[in-house]
Amino acid sequence: MIKTLIVKSNFFLSSDFVKKYDAHEVFIEKIMEIKLLNVKIPSNYRKIIITSPYAMSETLAKLSIDTEFFVVGKRAERALQEAGFTKITRYKNIGKLEKNIDKNWDYLYLRGNIVKKVPNIEKILEITCYEAIYNDDLSFDAKILIKSGFLERVFLFSAMIAEKFIEMIIASGLKGYMESTVFYIMSEDSIELCVKNGLKYEIIDYDY
Repeated sequence: MIKTLIVKSNFFLSSDFVKKYDAHEVFIEKIMEIKLLNVKIPSNYRKIIITSPYAMSETLAKLSIDTEFFVVGKRAERALQEAGFTKITRYKNIGKLEKNIDKNWDYLYLRGNIVKKVPNIEKILEITCYEAIYNDDLSFDAKILIKSGFLERVFLFSAMIAEKFIEMIIASGLKGYMESTVFYIMSEDSIELCVKNGLKYEIIDYDY
């Protein structure tokens, strides 16, 4: 019996995370496609900000090994380490990055076409290196799962995913089937969405 719904993009999902649940109890719904863009990074920038693991692409292989990175999340940090970079400072969220980063330097920000919050730094050049493309609706199987009444928990991996998923369940008339479902969210930005729509939620500390 499926009790867990994981809502994500077509990129990234920790196998360790899924192993916490019986494989037969997990349904994965991909509501967003990530399309990496082939962009040229200016060679004069040596300090780069990355706030999403989606911003990791082959473009980074062209950078000097001396490039310094300021990242949000363990996944971006791990990908950079695997690529051979060593000058990496990781922050848990954008707020901590803004508070602690030296604002006297020029920064390059690798971002997606849809961003909930841009780091509040004056000397920053933004380059869009990926596109987030949402599906128009939930899959048929996901709707059947929600209507079954057995769904105990929903994991939402980002504020963007949370916002779109909640919009979809309301538009599809499925909210009434989820009164006892707990939404496990990994972004404080998602709290307001859950409160506004009367959804049960818990914040989990999953630094991905």
